Order: sequence, then structure tokens, then C-alpha cells
Amino acid sequence: MADKEKQPHLVITVGYLGFIFFLLAGLRYILIIEDQVGRLLMAFSSGFLWYYFQYSASHLLTNRKERKFFKYTSIAGILIVFVYGSYLVLA
Repeated sequence: MADKEKQPHLVITVGYLGFIFFLLAGLRYILIIEDQVGRLLMAFSSGFLWYYFQYSASHLLTNRKERKFFKYTSIAGILIVFVYGSYLVLA
């Protein structure tokens, strides 16, 4: 029973980590290539992925406290990526 309760947490954590790694890879690609279309596509795909993860988290997690934890943790991860990207752009 404990594995069934932990499985949604693992799936959502892996999904959000994949999203953050995707943002880092896109940021690195954009900084190296400086492609304007790539920036637009990266912004749209990030938004779509964000919407998907929020939707799946709302259906997999039944506890409101858990949903808020994953939401705020993912927002913090995205902010870290943007701060890192800003540092790379300005450096």
C-alpha cells in the first residue's frame, strides 16, 4: 500500500525534474545559437509542459498540501533556471 501512495509523488517529481532539465538544455542551446525562432518555440513548449504538469498533479495528488508543495517547488526551480540564465547572459 505504501508503494501505491508514493508512486504519484515519484512520477510528478521526475516530471518536474525533466521539465527543469529541458529548460536548462533549451537555455544552453539558445545562448550558443542565439536563434529567435528557437526562443519562441522554447517559450511555448515550456508553457505547454507547465500546463500539463499542473493538470497531472491536480489529478494524481488528492491532498491540497501536496499540490501546493509541488507547485511551489517547481516555481522555485524555474526561478533558479531563469536566474542562472540571466547570469549567463550578463556575464
